[in-house]
Amino acid sequence: MSAKAISDRNQRAIAKRARARLAATPGHHSAILDLAGGNPDLVTSEIVGQAYAAGDSVARDLILETIEVLSVWLGNIASIGLVDFGCVKYSRPESAPRDASPSLSSLWS
Repeated sequence: MSAKAISDRNQRAIAKRARARLAATPGHHSAILDLAGGNPDLVTSEIVGQAYAAGDSVARDLILETIEVLSVWLGNIASIGLVDFGCVKYSRPESAPRDASPSLSSLWS
């Protein structure tokens, strides 16, 4: 899957979660809905970002949850060696069992 496809998928997921959150809290005011013109079907990740910038608590919670999920995902990807960050490279010694934890020295090797 390309980086653009992953980005598009994440943006759709943020918008979907925002719509679900708005539906779960009827009557609760959110700038997300204001920016979407009152129509939850028009909510996009860009609108969530704008609402976050305006200080909206629903948008803040969605963004923080998204950051947490993506952080865990990225950590998992890095821990199985699919990404090299350049400054921090994870490597598992060839002799180590697959379930062995790396030593700290291997994180900077």
